[in-house]
Order: sequence, then C-alpha cells, then structure tokens
Amino acid sequence: MMAPHSPPRSREDEWLWGWDPTPGIVSVWAEGDGRATVWRRIAATGELVREEARFRPWRLLERLDDLQHLGAELAPDGDAGARITWRELDGPGALRFLVRAADLRTLTSAILHGAAQRLGRAFTPEDYAAVFADPVQLSLFGPPIDSIHTILSRHPAT
Repeated sequence: MMAPHSPPRSREDEWLWGWDPTPGIVSVWAEGDGRATVWRRIAATGELVREEARFRPWRLLERLDDLQHLGAELAPDGDAGARITWRELDGPGALRFLVRAADLRTLTSAILHGAAQRLGRAFTPEDYAAVFADPVQLSLFGPPIDSIHTILSRHPAT
C-alpha cells in the first residue's frame, strides 16, 4: 500500500516530511508481529511514499543451545514447517546465529524458556538483556519486549 506525499514546500513541511531530499529509505517502523511501515523518497520525483511490508523478526545469538528444546520446530532457514529457523553467519564475532520466527514474542519466549532450563531460573521478556548481558546484545536488545523495534532483515516473510 503506497500513500504518496508532495515534496516539502515550506519550513513546516520540512518538519513533517524532512529537509534532506536524498532518495531511498527515510524511515522504518517495525512491529514485533512482523509488520513494518517504510517511508522512502522516490529519486526521480522527490516524492515521499509510505509502504507496508512484512518481515520475520530476528535475534542474533552466540549459540543455539537455548533453542534445542524446540526439537523439530527449530530448523535451518528454508524449512517451511519450522516455527523458528536459524542460519549461521560468516565472519568473525560471537553472535554467530541469526534466528527468526513469525513474531518476536514467540522467538523471545523460546529463547528465554531455553535459558531458564540452562541457568535454572525463570525469566520474563523484560529479563532478556539480563540473560544475554553481552554489551553488543544489550545495545541491540535492551528494551523490554513490548517496546523493542527491530531493524528489518533483508529476508521476506514466509
């Protein structure tokens, strides 16, 4: 769904539509249920458009141990029957696994359930940062689950 808007014409319009005419994505608002609103500027006209998109929310993990309790519901990317999928990333760094699900709440709950089994204590979605205290993960996933807005992955919703 596209909602076109005219290029800025006054100072007040600049406050609303932006002052920078650079084409491309201007802003993204992502919801935990896999809905995203994308605002982008068309290069040829400077027109600002609003689009709705779907994506699979994701997290980066150091290991898959906390998801093993899912059994067959956890599978490599491309398995249409899996509730949660994973892909090992190339390159250096501790956050080796990209895990995705249809919604962020399902994904976070599964990770916390496995972490609770591994660490011997219960966790709530608000505890996510405490369970995964790596500074990089804290910067990516620090807010409580009800307020986190995840950057879209380049993979389409399935």
